[in-house]
Amino acid sequence: MSRLEVTEVTMQFPAVRALDGVSLAFEPGEVHGIVGENGAGKSTLMRILSGLQVPTSGSVHIEGDVVRLHGVRHALSLGIAMIHQELQVIDDLSVAENVFLGSEPKRSGLVDRKKMHHDTQALLDRVGASFSPATGVEDLSIAEKQLVEIAKALSYNAKTLIMDEPTAVLTDKETDSLFKLIADLRAEGVTVIYISHRLAEIERTCDRVSVLRDGRLVGTK
Repeated sequence: MSRLEVTEVTMQFPAVRALDGVSLAFEPGEVHGIVGENGAGKSTLMRILSGLQVPTSGSVHIEGDVVRLHGVRHALSLGIAMIHQELQVIDDLSVAENVFLGSEPKRSGLVDRKKMHHDTQALLDRVGASFSPATGVEDLSIAEKQLVEIAKALSYNAKTLIMDEPTAVLTDKETDSLFKLIADLRAEGVTVIYISHRLAEIERTCDRVSVLRDGRLVGTK
């Protein structure tokens, strides 16, 4: 059974049809590349999968069940998280505060900071981060902030992780580290949807690749 699937998904805006009957399946423990020129429909498809938009027609299935996603938090609750190209971290907060922003563990009605730091450290260990939960996010590099975003996604027990151009601002060494993390997540059974214009990266990291053009699926290899 597919982890995540879209069937005949269409997205019609007033002046353009961004997606036109796209059907795609994403399997457990695979890295699935999505490629296509600007305007091909990649971003629209990812917004639908992450709960940011509702398709005009068609359906989304999670592990065989048809779902109607009502926002990002709903998608997160169902195990779908997106790491945006423009990272969504808050520099004025610590790593732990970013990871559990909006879902802080509570004790007697107050934030349980000890548990929050303990749980954050476990997530940082999982993604191979060397900084601590108490570190201010403003002191981190772009690559390290990306790890914070991934840790936050995993805090929701994400089974599907969407990565939008994740290496755009990374060095070669940072890119190698990210690819190792992606391989580790795949080995754990996490599905990674990987969007990139860099075909060498697609060939290096992805098990399958799907091509979109003018809102339609050209094919999957």
